[in-house]
Amino acid sequence: TKGLSVVEKEYVHNHRTKQVIPDVDARLHPELEPDDHVLPDITPKCMDPNHSKAGPAFTYAEMFGGIGGFGVGLEALGGNCAFYSELTERCRETYKLNFDTPAKCIHGDIYDVPNDAFPQNLDLLM
Repeated sequence: TKGLSVVEKEYVHNHRTKQVIPDVDARLHPELEPDDHVLPDITPKCMDPNHSKAGPAFTYAEMFGGIGGFGVGLEALGGNCAFYSELTERCRETYKLNFDTPAKCIHGDIYDVPNDAFPQNLDLLM
């Protein structure tokens, strides 16, 4: 090509040009799994046969919880609702019909809830 010249230089590796190969998630790309790859144990406590069934697998609080649709899934995983708050009275009534959450844990307007009503040790706040 007219007017162009090719300049060849030695390629220099530095922190910007170093190729970073991410860990392969073999669940998504089993064809790229290294031979020595071991999947991590991600079994939830509530599904682990060695886990004690004496208490809940975890506790959670539903802020602005509606009728508790998200809580359905959490209870299926072994969760226990320790606090529920919803502004709408009809939603709270529906929630009470569908869940065994104690009445002392069900609250209305979050601004009216006293500080000592909030649970101290939760696993999940949503």
